[in-house]
Amino acid sequence: MNRVRKISTELMEKYGDSFGENFEDNKKTLMIISTITSKELKNEIAGFITKTVKRIAREEQKQLADQKAREEEAVELTRLEVVDVKTPSEDYDVISDAEPIHDTAGTDSPKATESSE
Repeated sequence: MNRVRKISTELMEKYGDSFGENFEDNKKTLMIISTITSKELKNEIAGFITKTVKRIAREEQKQLADQKAREEEAVELTRLEVVDVKTPSEDYDVISDAEPIHDTAGTDSPKATESSE
């Protein structure tokens, strides 16, 4: 297998644009490019090249999808931050007019001291 991998890697580095995701097309390209006479070895190399090209394409699609998801998440976080920052002035009035909430369990509470007297 090391021989197949080595030859395939060398061919892909040299003629990378000639190969695609179709085994039959890769086999024909391999017949044109190489001088390998063994049918079995050609098929193994063409199969390995096909598998490698498909794997690279899948990885690129996954990277693009991950990048797009990260960008969308960043946009969503930015949008949420903007929504949190922008508070209408009416809310400030309601917050300032509200009475403070007292702790009913503690002794500092005015209600707790009134009921005990």
